Amino acid sequence: MSRHVVETARAVFSGQRAVRLEPGALPALCAQAPEAGATPQSTPQSTCDRGTALALLFGPVNCCFFTAQGEPYRPHGAAPGGSAALRRAMAEATVDWTDLHAVADLPIGRWRTLVGGPLYDTDGRHARLTGFARHLLARGLHRTTDALAAMPTAEALLLGLVDSGFFADPFLKRAQSTVFDVSQLAEARTGRHIDGIEELTLLADYRLIQLFLHAGVIVVESAALNRRILERRPLAADAPETLALRAAVVLCGGFLEGGFPALWDKRLWSLAKRLEADGALRVPPLLVFTDQF
Repeated sequence: MSRHVVETARAVFSGQRAVRLEPGALPALCAQAPEAGATPQSTPQSTCDRGTALALLFGPVNCCFFTAQGEPYRPHGAAPGGSAALRRAMAEATVDWTDLHAVADLPIGRWRTLVGGPLYDTDGRHARLTGFARHLLARGLHRTTDALAAMPTAEALLLGLVDSGFFADPFLKRAQSTVFDVSQLAEARTGRHIDGIEELTLLADYRLIQLFLHAGVIVVESAALNRRILERRPLAADAPETLALRAAVVLCGGFLEGGFPALWDKRLWSLAKRLEADGALRVPPLLVFTDQF
């Protein structure tokens, strides 16, 4: 299935002229990327089960972390915000995330309180989260541990997520991200990733688009698109320019050396966040209001 993502990216990229790739700029960028840290292996088993449940269930809600006005999501005004803030709020909530019945029945009001502030598509995320839990329940899987045991490899888990209907995206960004998050926790417990994890691609994510534009790995040929990015005017998720930028990121995975693409994705994403915190990124993040990425 990940091979299909690469094939889709090639088809999209070959049919456009808005952007081009400069893979020769990748080595210098990769040299700056920090090593990917492992999840602590001393976490108690019960906490590990909860952590793995959160990794699985964060997938349906992990998308655009802006407000409807395009400002960064910061619950109750706190910083840092973004995906880490929502994941932390879920981790701190008194919800048994390992129990799919509890997740399926999570009240919308409780979810809104948990989110804690303006966030694009708050209610849509609740619908995806509870709907995904109901999908797993319909398969006879009552706990997240049951679900993961039924989908033990990267390919099986990825296919299961896509088949649920809650991870729709031609580049499978959220589905692949979920698989890798689950795999990282398995690696922390057992010392090895789940089978097949090396087949995942670089994720077609707005943050890597930003980083690759900053470093000249992706070069925008269209003056209109360049202005739109720099002025932070939203792009449509299915716009040809958006698809071209996302496809370019996926194809960059084929030029990386020394590690599988999903691991490089984590390292490069961390580099982008560090450069952003230092005020060193010359390009703003791509603004797209979507649940795909």
